[in-house]
Amino acid sequence: MKSTALSVVFGSVALTAGVLCHHYAPGLGLVLMPMFWPLAVLSALVPARYSVTTAVIVPFVSFALTGMPALPFIVAAKFAFFTLGCAWLMRRVKRLKVEG
Repeated sequence: MKSTALSVVFGSVALTAGVLCHHYAPGLGLVLMPMFWPLAVLSALVPARYSVTTAVIVPFVSFALTGMPALPFIVAAKFAFFTLGCAWLMRRVKRLKVEG
């Protein structure tokens, strides 16, 4: 239940960040990539199946509401691989032992 709630919250943040960035700073979204950051944080907090599912859903919801991104299938695939990589990296980092 906690993972689902976090997925909804961070998915909403990704949608809002994308809309705000493209509305107030046209063209800057390609540089800042505002939808990637909430999805990266989400992939560190929840299991990979939740973060990847959220990453696939977010571009289609954004396209339905705003018409952006123009090619939601490509963006959804890109987000899915990105969050899967982030989730894998976080699991690897958690296994490392820090000696001090």
